[in-house]
Amino acid sequence: MAIRHGHPAWLDWGTGTRGVFPFSLSGAGRVARAVGTLAESTGNAIYHEVDERQKHAPVLRDAYVFILPLLLAAVSLALVGLRGGPLFYWAAGVAFLLALFVAFFFRNPRREVPTDPNLVVSPADGRVVVVRPLGPEEAPGGGTLVSIFLSVFDVHINRAPVAGTITRVEYRRGKFKSATGERTSVENEQNVVTVRNEHVEVTFKQIAGLIARRIVFWHRVGGGVGRGERVGLIKFGSRTDLILPPQVIVGVRRGERVKGGVSVIGKVNS
Repeated sequence: MAIRHGHPAWLDWGTGTRGVFPFSLSGAGRVARAVGTLAESTGNAIYHEVDERQKHAPVLRDAYVFILPLLLAAVSLALVGLRGGPLFYWAAGVAFLLALFVAFFFRNPRREVPTDPNLVVSPADGRVVVVRPLGPEEAPGGGTLVSIFLSVFDVHINRAPVAGTITRVEYRRGKFKSATGERTSVENEQNVVTVRNEHVEVTFKQIAGLIARRIVFWHRVGGGVGRGERVGLIKFGSRTDLILPPQVIVGVRRGERVKGGVSVIGKVNS
């Protein structure tokens, strides 16, 4: 379970700041400002269980809290436009396009996961921005750090890099800097997950970014996961780190594009 200052972060939506919508019509404006508040709320891990049907839905249920208010705002603005003029139609169109973008952001594509049990697959979609050895102060036994940057256009569902048992889930408070910088691996708010099997122990981090301030994780310590299984998501742009032990031979390079659950990051040298 995600931990926050020593206690579970159970459906903690955090506190909000101002919204991002400029108009303030009595009904639609309040709805739109509520959506903006959710988008800008402070970062906290959310743990919740999801059934297998939700995990395989084409659009994640998390999207509906954004999509429905945006559609309501679009309809309200279009109705006001009947008397208020074309400006309201433009605003309705913007709200509708935002709803479509949110559905696109929370898309949940099916993936064909490689079957070789010695493979380590990517925990996220995105671009590899770091591949480097870990120093003794970072990992006493050595290893390799692979960092993946997710833009707002990438699939943001995280997947288990290996099959095994979840032995640790630790939520760490931190900053919300741009996820492109390497220091974000240490300084930014993040959820750290370790998975162990009979061959290898792998740690991956769900890291918040400048826009991404909501980390969701769907499993508890002691639970089992399959390689490439959906385990959570980071909302609205982020970074995922993969900490690999020395026995994993890394096969990706900086600048490569990877897909979660599909692209092979490395192979266990058994």
